[in-house]
Amino acid sequence: MSVPKRAILLALLACLAPAPLSAQSEAVISGDVTNVDTAAGKITISHEPNERLKLGRATDTFRVSEPIMLNAIRPGAHIKVGADRINGELTITKIFSD
Repeated sequence: MSVPKRAILLALLACLAPAPLSAQSEAVISGDVTNVDTAAGKITISHEPNERLKLGRATDTFRVSEPIMLNAIRPGAHIKVGADRINGELTITKIFSD
């Protein structure tokens, strides 16, 4: 195969290769913890509206991505967390420190 044809073929293949997935930043939720269910791995938070997750001001239950997060949160605490929908479930992915 000639050099120009090889260059064109490589350029076409590069265009067809999947683009790397960019890290999508999670939504930031602020609110008050109303319940911590360690057995289910879930936390219930009364929170402000969040446009990215399409949530109004409400009380919602979030799964935690890492069970150890449950040790850091107690009912009555005001928290700020990173959250996303993972497999259709609201999931806390990060806890921010004050």
